[in-house]
Amino acid sequence: MVKSPEEGLAELRRFYSSDDNQSSTLLRIMAHFAAYFGDPELALNALERGSRISSDLVPCWFPAMKQVRQTPRFKDFMREIGLVDYWKEYGWPDLCRPLTTVILSAINTSARF
Repeated sequence: MVKSPEEGLAELRRFYSSDDNQSSTLLRIMAHFAAYFGDPELALNALERGSRISSDLVPCWFPAMKQVRQTPRFKDFMREIGLVDYWKEYGWPDLCRPLTTVILSAINTSARF
């Protein structure tokens, strides 16, 4: 059991750096807890690595990921994996809507693309 966010992040960083802990499920869990403990960069590292294994991006929209969604890197990630183009072509999800042809906003998630 960790006793502080700092200890939690240290353990997550150790876990992330191990080649034994790279399943998509573990990476999604790591991303969630990294965000919860206040490290959006580690959260995005885990999300990006996990997206190479599985297309499950549900954790991106969990409340704990709010700070992560506000980063420019998250917006770039959504563009890189093609979600923004997909939404433009097939329609926006309930959480998102376009603000202009280039900019979109994730409603109730505080992410602005």
